[in-house]
Amino acid sequence: MKRLPPPDEIARIRREALLNRAVEAYKFFYPTLSMVLNFEALDGYGAKANRGFLIQLTTPDIVTLTQNSDTPYGLGWGDATDGPVVVEIPAGPVMGVVDDLNFRFVTNMGLVGDEAGAGARYLLLPPGYEGEVPDGYLVRRLETNRFLVCARWPAPDPATGLANLRSLRMYRWPRPMTRPRTTSRTSRTGSWSPTPASWTAPSGCGRRSSGRSTWTSRPPSSTRPTASSPTSACAATVPSRRTTTCGRS
Repeated sequence: MKRLPPPDEIARIRREALLNRAVEAYKFFYPTLSMVLNFEALDGYGAKANRGFLIQLTTPDIVTLTQNSDTPYGLGWGDATDGPVVVEIPAGPVMGVVDDLNFRFVTNMGLVGDEAGAGARYLLLPPGYEGEVPDGYLVRRLETNRFLVCARWPAPDPATGLANLRSLRMYRWPRPMTRPRTTSRTSRTGSWSPTPASWTAPSGCGRRSSGRSTWTSRPPSSTRPTASSPTSACAATVPSRRTTTCGRS
């Protein structure tokens, strides 16, 4: 007859199992969490949803996941909850991409887009949209309402790139009678850090902690964990070696 392990051994096994689930949950939601922090950072810099871009010469002291350290960038975020959103890309050697809330690829733009650097207007449709789809746009369908627009203008003179990126436009469709005025802000500070490295969450997971926003959004059902994926609470160590605890049901 088999015997159960001693109580302290059972407790150790359960702790290890919980830790493994926590690590998997952290890795699974890392892209979504990082994107939410992108939105919050951009909003804090004055680049509001559907109408603003942060125009930035990225330097090595700015903590981001994928940006080059010597290239002018235009970063903005959109929200198609209330309807389609238009993104205007100027003609020229601009290279851009749109990623959704879960950091999944939506489309390339600019030199690497369908317009091949000739300039274009992209119409981004929200999930399940069945309304009018006008002519004259490059149409893309989103799987999440919120999305990130990242454009860069590689040029020998960074000032030229920064100036040209200010012609980026983003606004709700249909287009208003007057040309939309997109706000832009140039930043050279090293305070940009839209990564989970400094994210902390109290046990409630819906409050703010240490001056950083806790993440409470969940990805769409198609990307939620399956029965074999982690769905419950965790204690995990993030890159800054702070311990995060968060309950999920």
